[in-house]
Amino acid sequence: MLKRWWGVFLLVLVEVGIVWANVRTGTWLIGWDSTQPELAFSTHLWRDLSSVWQEYRGLGMTDAMAHAANLVHVGYAWLLSLVLPTNYVRYAYVLLMHLMGGVGMYVLSMYILRKQERVRQGVAIVTALFYMLNPYTVQMFYQPLELFVMHFAALPWGVWALLTYFDAPERKKLWRLLIINFLAIPQAHVPTIFIVYGLTIFTLIVSYWMKHWRVGWKRVRNVVVVLFAVNAFWGLPYIYSAMTSAAGINASKSSQLSNSEVVLRNAEYGDIRSVVAMEGFSLAFEDYVGDGKFGLQMPQWIEWWGQAWIFYIGWGVVGTGLLGWVMAMWKREWRVAAIGVVWLFALCNLGLRIPIVSSVGWTLREYVPYYDAIFRFAFTKFSLVYAMSLAVMMGYGLTMVLGWMKWGVVRFGITAGLVGVVIMWSFPVFRGELLYDKLRVELPSEYQELFRFMDSVESGRVLQLPQQDFWGWELNEWGYRGSGFVWQGINMPILDKAFYAWSPYNEGFYNEFATAIYACPVRPDLVGVNPTRSDLGAQGAGCSGQVQKVLQKYDVRYVLLDESVIAPGQDKDILRIEETKELAQELGWERVFNENFLSVWKIPVRSDLVGVNPTRSDLGITVPESYMWVEGDTLKTRKDVIYAEMGTYVEQPGRSDLVGFEKDLQPTRSDLESQGTVVYPFAQLMREEIKNIEYGDKGITLRSDLVGVNATRSDLGSRELVIPGWGVGEIVRVDFVNNEALPAYYINGEKGPRFLGEEKPKEGESYFYARVSEGEEWEEYRREQVFSILNDELSIEIMGEAFIYDFGRQGQGSIGNCDVLKRGSAEKERSTYMADGRGAVCDYVVMGGPFTRVPHLMRVMGENKAGRSLKFFLYNTGSERNDIEYLMDRGKFDQTFSLLPWDWDGHYSLNIETRSFGQYAENRVDKVEVRYAPIEKIVRAKLVPIRSDLVGYDNDLQPTRSDLRITHVKKTGTWLYGLGVRGDGLIRLSQGYDEGWVGLNVSSIKYHVASLRHLKVDGWANGFVVNNESGIMNNEGNGIVIIFYWPQLLQYLGFVLLGTTLVLAMMKRD
Repeated sequence: MLKRWWGVFLLVLVEVGIVWANVRTGTWLIGWDSTQPELAFSTHLWRDLSSVWQEYRGLGMTDAMAHAANLVHVGYAWLLSLVLPTNYVRYAYVLLMHLMGGVGMYVLSMYILRKQERVRQGVAIVTALFYMLNPYTVQMFYQPLELFVMHFAALPWGVWALLTYFDAPERKKLWRLLIINFLAIPQAHVPTIFIVYGLTIFTLIVSYWMKHWRVGWKRVRNVVVVLFAVNAFWGLPYIYSAMTSAAGINASKSSQLSNSEVVLRNAEYGDIRSVVAMEGFSLAFEDYVGDGKFGLQMPQWIEWWGQAWIFYIGWGVVGTGLLGWVMAMWKREWRVAAIGVVWLFALCNLGLRIPIVSSVGWTLREYVPYYDAIFRFAFTKFSLVYAMSLAVMMGYGLTMVLGWMKWGVVRFGITAGLVGVVIMWSFPVFRGELLYDKLRVELPSEYQELFRFMDSVESGRVLQLPQQDFWGWELNEWGYRGSGFVWQGINMPILDKAFYAWSPYNEGFYNEFATAIYACPVRPDLVGVNPTRSDLGAQGAGCSGQVQKVLQKYDVRYVLLDESVIAPGQDKDILRIEETKELAQELGWERVFNENFLSVWKIPVRSDLVGVNPTRSDLGITVPESYMWVEGDTLKTRKDVIYAEMGTYVEQPGRSDLVGFEKDLQPTRSDLESQGTVVYPFAQLMREEIKNIEYGDKGITLRSDLVGVNATRSDLGSRELVIPGWGVGEIVRVDFVNNEALPAYYINGEKGPRFLGEEKPKEGESYFYARVSEGEEWEEYRREQVFSILNDELSIEIMGEAFIYDFGRQGQGSIGNCDVLKRGSAEKERSTYMADGRGAVCDYVVMGGPFTRVPHLMRVMGENKAGRSLKFFLYNTGSERNDIEYLMDRGKFDQTFSLLPWDWDGHYSLNIETRSFGQYAENRVDKVEVRYAPIEKIVRAKLVPIRSDLVGYDNDLQPTRSDLRITHVKKTGTWLYGLGVRGDGLIRLSQGYDEGWVGLNVSSIKYHVASLRHLKVDGWANGFVVNNESGIMNNEGNGIVIIFYWPQLLQYLGFVLLGTTLVLAMMKRD
């Protein structure tokens, strides 16, 4: 027994040495994208049991990953917490998986090499140590993620369990296959990792079937059934979310900015030298090192692996592995040959700069849908399977070499030497360098106090501040860096930056909130005479009114301020910490928690929503007292002008919204009311990038397809476009041609308001800025403008002179390298910018022409010739932040962006960047054109019916009143609500809109079920219309409503399949 397992004992001793060197007393291993259920076990357990709807992630969203897979991880962490202090739980989990991966490789090698009895144990030790200590593994454990370390452990064990069952299909081995794959489920938290694992298993299954196709199909069937049943409870929901959410996530702002960068970062280390040396893009990562400086994350490893002799180890491993693969194919050893195919596929994805091999990887990225997005992090997806498969090939090759030697002492000496070489390859591991130093920190006790407090109060949506940018990354002065951890300890929905990329409604919240809070100037002296622009509508005066309106719209109940957050490289004012405290006092928030640098304020409940108990918002079910039927595209806009003017609004539903429980559905009162729907055809102009715009010699034309209106419907009749006028004191720009004032805009060629005064521009200029006054010359500007729209065409033309900026002439004369580490090269030739070797070339122009108190449209043209496209940052001197950060399209680009008006005097600075991620990058900027456009009025333009005889239409656009009352609510998990209702009206569910939500009106007397019309409320929430016309209310007018998220049933179906498979496996006989 001892002789057989002494190799495992050696691996344990090695791991003990690693633990001794890397675990720091009194610290937490926390940061990066860590998953830490030990902060709140019950919270994580209940989240994972109903994980398809992620209620806690901001406004709520479909699980776009597979959080249900974390159920098993919660069990691991809980077991470890029984014997370890909480702060050591993650240390133990990560390092235990490191050991288990090594032991798994030892067991797998012993099995594959079982016919080479003389050498297999020594070779198995070499392969296991190689798997544990190779550079790819070290880089993956340096910033450890739970799913990656589980993937590391699962790969060899999963392959071993599959091969042993194929060779001897016994009942116990089928059970072993089931149990190992069940224990490995946490690797599926990010399903793309499981896809790599699945491709590995699939390759082995296909290889086995090809060799044993006559008799092996039953074994293949059993394996497929077991693997499907084990993974169905997370896999079925993921298939649903991939079909419904993938496109939206890929279109998020952070994905748009980072996807191409990530691919290029991976490609930088895709040359043959890097792949052979097993070096990945994490070696080039920069991080904040303190004192306002940035540096590389792994400088000690770069120095160590940069030694010349170490590079030859990589060549030795690859050479031995290729020898093993060739010999396996020669000897028809299908197991090793199949694993070699896995290695080759991983190589094609990692070696994006290796001739011939790279063509496979780039072809897959270009022609396979979503492949580029799924495997954008090629290094993290394929590095471990590359190492695992190479270890098996190398082990087989070693047996061939050692088998040719007659003397045992020589074989022993070579084996011992190889063990020493593998250890020296990554020797800094034993000096405490396996884990990133900056992830081993002391967690302030204030957070534990916060978690206990939040667990004791009524639930509600939490806004975590500061939020100085949209990137889901946080740094704290006490040492934390990562995608946040507070949300892991609070059992409430929380608007954290980490969640914004996963939902367009979360991203929309950030856009609106950031616009509101950064409307408060850092320097009060910048504010002029008119701090309360009328375009705020119902928002009230100043930035505080805007902030209050945004928080009301999104049902924010608590504001959490963490003053330990820092923004390296930026002024501290960007965090708006003092401004947040002033807002809390001004808006009447109640401070309910204060512990050193942490504060929590409670916000009063919205007065326009009626629930079971108006002081409770934790159930997320409310009834608006009134609402408007509106159409308008406000997704991801920076201001919701519809909500500002109308309050609660619902979007016009189509017949496709009906679930179909009743075949004879007739129009209801709400259907008829919606005929008077108000349309905001230009609400989308509040986004950063503007579409449907045409440029002429003297102006621009904005077009709309009349969002939500089918102009061929006879019941709608003709409509009129109503555009609000300017208030007294508002600033406008008046353009002139031939000394004649131009209209502010043209609607389908019809003139808009004109300046009627005698004032003219200064000599040499064609425009002037002025404040609207009560004088007759501004009469048309003050007056509401009405235009008849008789067809489905709507265009707004704006004439006037543009500001033109030429970076070739107006940019900086001498260009330096703006990479923080001054790597590579950076050059400028006229308006063309070139960078290489990780260098970066930056330039800027000060745009003194556009006046920040009025809105503009900015057009950027140029061409991306190589590498990543041009990125620009539009800096606002008033808010002292970048109003816009954007990455231009690949190839030739011609894109337009809206510049919002602000309540201060200032200007913009347009900064551009061309950056190399190892490869050559070149961009050209042709010109930047900025034009005045009164978009703050255009976005508020409304299309309303002309005919006053439409049912439910009121000339004064009165809202629909509701007499619905909720008598009781029972909530189950995150996905099921049971309501008692009385009367007619709108139920508002404070969860991000998703078509998977279903509302049913159930009769307890007639056993009759009717579907409720599903609407979008306030541009983001779910709404369901209840009315008595369905005929299922009882005699007292009471009814029962059930609202549920049906995809959650897929997870429970998976549990049923798993349980059924377990029963069948117990009944199965050999």
